[in-house]
This record gives sequence, C-alpha cells and structure tokens, in this order.
Amino acid sequence: MGKYSVEKSIQILIAILKANNIRKVIVSPGTTNISLVVSMVNDGSFEMYSAVDERGAAYIACGLASESGEPVVITCTGSTASRNYYPGLTEAFYRKLPILAITASQDFVRNGNLSPQFIDRTQQPKDSVLLSVQIPIVRNSADEYDATIKINRAVTELFHHGGGPVHINLASSYTNDFSVEELPSVHIINRHTYSDQKQYPKIELGKKVGIIIGNHKTFSVQLTEAIDNFCAIYDAVVIVDHSSHYWGNYRVLPTILTCQGAHNSKLFDFELLIHIGEAHGDYYTEPYMKRAKEVWRISEDGEIRDTFGVLTNLFEMTELHFFDTYNKNFQEVNPKHDQRDLFYKEINDIYDQIPELPFSNIWIAQQIIPQFPSDACLELGVSNTMRSWTFFDFKSEVYVLANTGCRGIDGAIPTLVGMSLADPEKIHFAVMGDLTFFYSFNVLGNRHIGKNLRILLVNNGCGEEFNIYSNRAYKIYDGDHEKINEFIAAGNQTGTRSKQLVKHFAEDIGMKYMTASNKEEFTQLLPEFLNTESESDSIIFEVFTDVDEENTALKLIRNIRIDTSSAIKGKIKSLLGRK
Repeated sequence: MGKYSVEKSIQILIAILKANNIRKVIVSPGTTNISLVVSMVNDGSFEMYSAVDERGAAYIACGLASESGEPVVITCTGSTASRNYYPGLTEAFYRKLPILAITASQDFVRNGNLSPQFIDRTQQPKDSVLLSVQIPIVRNSADEYDATIKINRAVTELFHHGGGPVHINLASSYTNDFSVEELPSVHIINRHTYSDQKQYPKIELGKKVGIIIGNHKTFSVQLTEAIDNFCAIYDAVVIVDHSSHYWGNYRVLPTILTCQGAHNSKLFDFELLIHIGEAHGDYYTEPYMKRAKEVWRISEDGEIRDTFGVLTNLFEMTELHFFDTYNKNFQEVNPKHDQRDLFYKEINDIYDQIPELPFSNIWIAQQIIPQFPSDACLELGVSNTMRSWTFFDFKSEVYVLANTGCRGIDGAIPTLVGMSLADPEKIHFAVMGDLTFFYSFNVLGNRHIGKNLRILLVNNGCGEEFNIYSNRAYKIYDGDHEKINEFIAAGNQTGTRSKQLVKHFAEDIGMKYMTASNKEEFTQLLPEFLNTESESDSIIFEVFTDVDEENTALKLIRNIRIDTSSAIKGKIKSLLGRK
C-alpha cells in the first residue's frame, strides 16, 4: 500500500491543509470517511485524535482550538453523524473558533433517492458555520479545479473577518486503493489584509507585470497617480475595456490586437497579472490573460475570484493602499514604459491596416468614437455592440457604462434612464441592437425622462450575436440565417425592421426620430446626433444594417494580422476538409 487514496478530492484537500499548516484532526468512527482518515494517518504529519461521538468531538475541538490558537479539523461519516456537530459548531461560531468540519458523504447523485445513510447537507443553520461547500467526486479536470477553489475558499475562511467554523461536505467513492505515493502540486490561494503587511509577497524588478481592470467605478486622481507610479517602477501596462474607467498614462485597450484570429501576440505572457475591478467586458482579451503565470487580486470584499485560473494572492484592502505600499520603497525612479510602447506599436500597426468596412455596427463605432463629445457619457449594449465598440479607443476621457456584471440585454434602457435622471444637465448616449432595445423600450414612456437622451438603435431585425460566423448557432446551421432566426435569434419580430414602428413610438412620446440605411445618410445626420449644445428633445437614431454586412465587417477586422504559421495551418485544414 502507498500513502494516499486515489480519490483526487482527498489528495487536494490534504495538500491544501498541509500548505496552510493545519495539522490537528479529531476523527469519529465510520465508513464513509475511511479514505480521508487512512490517507491522513499514512501521511504522518497530522496530529490525530479519536473521539467516539461527534458532539463530544466538536466540543473537544473548541477547547483544542481555543487553547492552541490553531485551526482544528473534525471529520465524521455519513448518516446523522454530522448532525451531532451542531452544538459544538454553534459554540465555535459565537466564539469565532477556527474549526473545519469535514463530513464524508456518498456520491451526491444519491441525494433524494432514499439511499441508506444518505442525508442532505446542502443547507446549514445560519449560526453554525461561516461557509459550507460541497465537494463532489472528482471525475475530470473541471471537477478538480472546482474542488481546489472551493477547498481554498473554505480553508481561508477559517480566519476571515475574525474567523470561525467552516464546513466541507466531501463525497467519497469508497475506494480501497491507496496507491498514490505523493500528493499533487495544488493551487494555493493566500489572503492578505492590512494587518499582515510584513508578509506581503515581493515583486522583483524585471518581472513582466500587467494590470487588468474590469468594470470599475470612476478613478480618483490619487488612485490613477498611484497606478501610474507603479507602472513606471515595474514597467507595467494596464489592460482595460471601455467600462474600466482608468485613463492614466499606461492605459492599453488591446481588443484590435487580441481579436486577430490568425495572429498570436507574445506581448501578453505576463509573469504577474494584477486584477482589479469586476467582470471584464472583452471576450477576446480574456483568454490572453489566462497565459499569466500567476494572478494577484485586489478587492475590499476579500472574496476569492479566480477569473483567470491562476490566482495565488488575494489582497483584502483598497486598491490605493496596495499600490502605495508597493510604491513606497521607490521614491525616485526613471519612469519605465518600454512594455507600454511595444503594445502601442503593435496595436497602431493594425489600426493603420484597417480596410474599408461595410455599413455595420463596427463601422459606426469607427466613425463615432474619434469625435464623441467628452462632456457626455455613453452606455453600450452588451454582446455585439460591446464587441464592436471595443475595437476602437476614445481620444480623451469618456465615461462609458455597460451592464457587464451579468451581460444581460434586459436592462440597457432602464439603466440609461437612471443615469439621465441622476445628472439631467449631461447628455447621455446609448448604443444597442434591436433585441436589447425592444426588450425594455417601454421605459422610455416614463414621465420623468428629460431631453438629455440620445439612443442609437442598430436594427438588423434579429439577434446579431447568434448570426455572426463564430457563434455556435451559425456553425450548427451552417450560416443559414433563416434557421438561426426562427428560434435562436428571435428574428422577424418587433416589426421586422419596420420603418414606422420606432418612428411612431418616438414621436408619440415626444422624442425626435432620425433614421439612416447607408453610410451617406448616417454621415449626414451624425453631427446633429452628437451635438450636446442643442436644446432639442431626446433623440432616437435608428440605423438599419444587414446581417451579412455585419459579418463581413467582423471578418475583415479580425483578419488584418495573419501569422505565417497560422496561414499554413489554415491552408492545411482547408485542404483536409475537402477530402
């Protein structure tokens, strides 16, 4: 016999416990937790105790944790054994004692099927544990990743915000195979707070560092300066999308580069990626961020968010504190911007090669962004609109909003209305497709709306997102728009690109209506639409585009830079496909 069970979840759990120096374990008798207990005994580094009944075991853990100042593991079998932990766990909850209850379970698929000695442990009394996680039997790499993140969350929660008891419900396959000799190398996540500043990991000068900012509130001058100083010290760049709101000296909007389907940029091989803000709105850039060797996240909420799969350190603090702390040892430096300049060069090379695009959402973005008024704000619809407008960057600071938290289409217009009510003196622009518009356009009838709305409706009569050549629906139906629109893209509804429906609605609610169906008409009307000095009524500018031209525009802009190796692979793939 080797040391450890072949059950991957048990190996991961033991490795994470050891990495966090959790050694004290109180075991109650049973069958379901045998794989875990035998593996712990064979490991030889755990301080093991036996307790006959679970209620007593939980209270012993209270005393042991209180006196030693260390976390204590308690583990039991299935059936009602775990229910007897509640009195002791409740005591630990109110005393903030770090007790980790690991309850062993049969395969979760037996839940609700009257399986002997199986009970539902998915819900715990509010004042018994700080966190409860369910770890199913690991059957693939996705399960392994899920188990690793959940166990990290559970273990770090033992000391979070003063600490307390935590629960892990661990499914077992009842294997008797203990042939694994060594524990796997596992993903360990460390949480840092203001109080342990001396233990913050170091950043070596010369390491390739990047910062990625998701959806973020408006930056203060102090925070922008702190990030700029950090970048100047470590030669870092700041990767953004339009909802990031960072306008410092190291801003890089890389979408025109990351979207290139046949080009693999080497600029994104970060040794350290620092993650701030919330969800990122750029689908093309996110996979490049997963190349980073490790990620540090800075967030006041202290929650583990492993967006890019390699989170190692979580800093529960303000972003300003983090950057000031890492800047303080470098009062006078020669600002570095080599990495930023490399990004600018490659991005500008692609911009210089953009061909003439057909009349489309992408072309519209190309025309508006360079001349968008800086005294206004802009809301972008998600999916096709967000993608189209992220290909280009503004010339100066513009407040851009998008519902990237969930990326749903249901709240674009109500969100715009709320913004306009908060600042009635500012013009609020919005760009969205027809599905997004018609989902909530009834809100435009609200009697509180003023004259400060400018809505650009890109109407192609369907959900364009499902009709683009890279979408699953397009591939499944081999580009047949009629089939895609029937039930996937909700095409041929809401007036079927009627030239009268939105016009009558706009005029009936007191808004001005404008429309264009080609580049010439659009160009003629654009100055009036962008004029923020005008005292006219709110405007709906409906632009009719074609699905095929939208697709053509996307293909053109994604195939500007083509690597030789990618071209060869594509040619071979094409030839093989003919066979």
